[in-house]
This record gives sequence, structure tokens and C-alpha cells, in this order.
Amino acid sequence: FNWDGDKIPFIPFTKEGVTKPLRNFNPYQKVSAPTMAESYGLKTDRNAGKDNHYLTSINNGDWLKVRSVDFGNNVPSAVTVEVSDAQRNGTVEFYLDNLEGRPIAKIEVTPDSKGQFKSQVKGKATGVHDLLILFRGDDGELFNFKSWQFLH
Repeated sequence: FNWDGDKIPFIPFTKEGVTKPLRNFNPYQKVSAPTMAESYGLKTDRNAGKDNHYLTSINNGDWLKVRSVDFGNNVPSAVTVEVSDAQRNGTVEFYLDNLEGRPIAKIEVTPDSKGQFKSQVKGKATGVHDLLILFRGDDGELFNFKSWQFLH
């Protein structure tokens, strides 16, 4: 924004997009689910009259990516997620850097699930990584995803 005038300056688009973040991301604070650098198949929504946004239209194989997540030197012990409106069986899986190999954490969600869920972290999540969250489950919309947070 040009403070001396009333114009927003032209910023050219690039294929690379933002290549260096302003700062690394802290996974030990509660993170609103729509916080992401990239995603596939997801939509955002919010409760009427409120600022709390969440992810919806989540189906098997949808994912999101948060860049430059700094786990520090201490390996996290667990991760929590908050979901709502679970309609089918599904999982929330957390991966470092890409969707290959085993997830560092996996949380099961069932239609009778409500609220917050916790899973132990397996693997060495230290330092700075891209964090990918993959949703798997039965055919159709699975649940709404509100937030996530790693614990020491």
C-alpha cells in the first residue's frame, strides 16, 4: 500500500510465489486450520457472525501444507486437533516435508467424534520443516477441521 497516495502498487505474479517466509511458524501455539501455504480439495467457512474460520468439504486425499514450521530442538510429544460435524470415519495424518513414508502422527475420527483429539508423535520432528496434513477416510465429506497444536 502506498501510504503517500491511495494506490496499491503493482506486484508481479511469479510461478515461485513467496520463496522465503517472513518468519518460521510456531507449531506449539494453537493454529487455526485454514492457516496454510497450499492445499488440495479444501474449502473454508466460518460460523455466522464470528471470526473463527475452519476447513470444510474435506474428502479422502485432501491435504494442506504449512511452510517453515519450527519444531526447535525438543521433539514434540503429541499433537491435538479440533474437529466438528464428523459424518464418516477418517483420519488426520501429519507428515514432514512431503507425503511419502509414514506420518509422524495419526488421529482417528469417527461419526460419533466431537471436540478435541490427541495422538502421540512418532519420529523425530526437530528443526524447521514443511508440515503436511493429509485427510483420509470413507467416500464423501468426512468432518470439519478447526485447529491443530503440537505439545512438548
